[in-house]
Amino acid sequence: MFTVRDMLDMPVFWDFRIIAGEKGEGREVTTVSVMDAPDIYEWMKGGEFLITSAYVMREHPEETENLIVRLVEHGASAFGIKFSRFIDHLPERALEKANELNFPIISIPVEFAFTDVINPVLQEIVDAQASVLRYTELLHHVFTESVLQDRSVPDILEMLETFIPGAAVLADIKFQRIYCTKKGEELRKSLEGLSLDEHMEKELEGRETFCLRNSGEKYGCLIFEQREDEKSPLLEYRKIAVEQAAIVLILKIQKMLSNAQIEAKYREEFVQDLIYSNIKSREEIHNRAGIYRWDFTEGGVAVLVDVDDFKQKYAEGFDRQTNESMEREMSRVMRISRNILRDSGYQISYSKLNDRVVFLVSVPGWRKETPRFREILERLREEIKKTMDFTVTIGVGRYREDILQISESFREARTAVSISRTMQPKDRVCWYEELGIYKLLSLVRDSREAEEFETSYVRKLQEYDRKNHMELWNTAVTLVNCDWNLKQASEKLYIHYNSMKYRYRKICEILGEDLKDSDSRLNLQIAVSLYQMREISPL
Repeated sequence: MFTVRDMLDMPVFWDFRIIAGEKGEGREVTTVSVMDAPDIYEWMKGGEFLITSAYVMREHPEETENLIVRLVEHGASAFGIKFSRFIDHLPERALEKANELNFPIISIPVEFAFTDVINPVLQEIVDAQASVLRYTELLHHVFTESVLQDRSVPDILEMLETFIPGAAVLADIKFQRIYCTKKGEELRKSLEGLSLDEHMEKELEGRETFCLRNSGEKYGCLIFEQREDEKSPLLEYRKIAVEQAAIVLILKIQKMLSNAQIEAKYREEFVQDLIYSNIKSREEIHNRAGIYRWDFTEGGVAVLVDVDDFKQKYAEGFDRQTNESMEREMSRVMRISRNILRDSGYQISYSKLNDRVVFLVSVPGWRKETPRFREILERLREEIKKTMDFTVTIGVGRYREDILQISESFREARTAVSISRTMQPKDRVCWYEELGIYKLLSLVRDSREAEEFETSYVRKLQEYDRKNHMELWNTAVTLVNCDWNLKQASEKLYIHYNSMKYRYRKICEILGEDLKDSDSRLNLQIAVSLYQMREISPL
């Protein structure tokens, strides 16, 4: 960048001097124009060093103050005036305005012809631009080579550091990482705890940064070591280097994203082959697992993280934007779950299944590790509840020493989620091995016999309710859930205790059962459970 100060430092202009607005000597000069009309600013494009003999100002020098304001508004870099020919000086108010706006007013010796000013300045500007172009071409070649050689992100940062003073690190939003070189290690440490998201720049206020964007999409930020010798914005050559590096880094991240998406696709297909029992050979499992550096020799357990009421949240409308929003939310659920499980030291593999994520977790020494694993899953559930706009129900199958049986663990995790929602409120961790009789019911709930048994109780009560505008079926369900405590059930239904006793007698009458009898109670409880399990959509 060629500035007013650079121009005044040219030997040919040794006797030019600033008479006002000296603080603006850092303004960039891109061309030289001659003022031949009082409204010259109407034709200016910015960056002009405007020179004049003051002929057009001679009759109304008091209007110079307004002229200075207009020149600044239209981007002029400085105003050069030949004194002693048409005017001897500027009004004091004009000089004060130039100082106020940091707009340099330069006194040009009267013996200088305009060409004596224009030619040297333009030559210097052209030389500076040519130098910038040569430097840009050099950097373009260097960084393009790094793309062709598929250099790593730290390698690209190291190349950038050879062209700029100080260290640089990359805060990557896409992969949630901070990259650095050895030179930038201290800078990286100072950024620990930085939120790697769209709003990270707010946390970086006061630091020198450069945002990586492409077509409106943000990839991350380059963050630079603060240097005592330069607290101003990026200088021109430094900026060129950073911009060239940013282009290459965006290309690198895009390639990494593409590779990650391809790998994720094949990885998820492998996990789905495992959980749906599409692989019949242990040898095939271990060979494919080796591609992703997974070791299933210790077996594993299926953990299903299922978002509660996820589709209902978006039920009002479904379009491309809604779909993208759902994808982002599920990606966050997967990322939170993955990070907590992985940080706990377990080997994990995973796959998204619409509004669920299944994890296959290998836990050596399962029996000994189970209490710790329980704590980790509870922490996972709490973290999602704290950071997201919804909760999750987590189903856990039984541990399988033989990875070939992991599909059974997945089926159990799926069943645990389904049954959990019939028994308890959402937002909980449900273990299949703790389901008790519900494990047995889950095996027969879709049979014709189970349906007949269920409807023999349900239909009688529901048909009576329809004909008589009663709520006996709901009362029966509440009684079962309150462990046959009539007082507690009446409170839950907000009815009088005497009304509860009447309904209880009516239920016994309609069903032809004495619900004081343990077998009769068990039969109704099983019918209620089968009904509730059937109401839950199969996973």
